[in-house]
Parts: sequence; structure tokens; C-alpha cells
Amino acid sequence: MVLFACKSDNQQAIAPPGEVPDQQGWNSKMTATVNGRVSAIIQYGHMERYANQRVVRFDGGVEVDFYNAEGKHSSNVKSKRGTLYEPNNDVEAIENVVVVSDSGMTLRSERLRWDQQQQKILTNDFVVITTAERDTLWGHGFESDQSMKNWSILRPTGVTEKKLALDAMEDDKLPSNADKESGGEQKSSIDSVMKRP
Repeated sequence: MVLFACKSDNQQAIAPPGEVPDQQGWNSKMTATVNGRVSAIIQYGHMERYANQRVVRFDGGVEVDFYNAEGKHSSNVKSKRGTLYEPNNDVEAIENVVVVSDSGMTLRSERLRWDQQQQKILTNDFVVITTAERDTLWGHGFESDQSMKNWSILRPTGVTEKKLALDAMEDDKLPSNADKESGGEQKSSIDSVMKRP
């Protein structure tokens, strides 16, 4: 069971229904819960709820904080606009989307969707990811758990700070962890290309 609660001093009902919003709010919060546990808190500059369409639109800046099953904060999403789809409680972040996980990973895109049922962050759009290790990856399509610990990019490319052993890659052999720990040096003829300036 998922419940949403709103808190605002400035909310008001507007009639008639249709293309005109049934409800509006300014500088407020919505809290998403699953079985009494907070799963997300949405803060927004402006909200319009359309009851017939079962959709809530946000603009004026949107910020969503996600919480894991233990109730601990896991990630933060910011965007210019957003949409809450009431039938399934999915949230879509639109325009200048930035996600920062508590593990230090940052994702940028123009559109992301939080699937409440799967507890996943998804997009088919172009993404740029910077990991905690300062690797930069980009590509089209992204799927992750909401803590961004288990993620994948469809059609990825990127830049890494790590040295690559191209000879070993050509032979289908990569250096083992034992080689790295024993001081075996990895050589790369593309260090200047693969490293960021």
C-alpha cells in the first residue's frame, strides 16, 4: 500500500475540473510511503493536481529524496519539472535532471523515471555518470536501484582514470588482482587518450 501526504499553507481547490487543475500548491512537500515506511519525499516550487487524469505536475524546481527499506536516505534527484502518476505512484523528473547517490555517484540526464513498484530509476534518454572513483561514463538508456548501487547503461562509452592493459585485452586476458597486488605494472599505450586532462 502506498500513501501520499501533502503539506502546504498555500494549497487551494480550483473549479471547474478538466484542463484546469483541481488543486494547486506552492513551496510544499509530498511524502510517499510503502506500508507506513517513507520511500520518497518530493519538494516542489509549484504543483498542479488533475484528478480526472490522475496526474500531478510539478514545476518551479523539484527535489526528491529516496529512502531504502531500512528508512535510510539513499539518493537525491533534482530537476526543473516533474510528474507524479497517481495510478502507480511513479515519478518522472524532467529537464536538467541531476541524481546524486549517497555512495558518491552522480547522474545527469534530461528525463528520468522512478518506478515505485520496482523501486528503480529508469530512462531511455542520454545519460552522463560520474562515479565516486572519478570515472565518467555516458550512453543511452539507464536502469538502477534507487540507491544507485546496482546499475547499467545501454550502449555505454566513457573515460576512466584506470590504466588499461591493451595487450592483455587483445589476448582475452586481463591482469589478475594478484598481479596488481604484487606490484606488477599495467602498461597502456592510450593513457593520454583515456585519462582526463
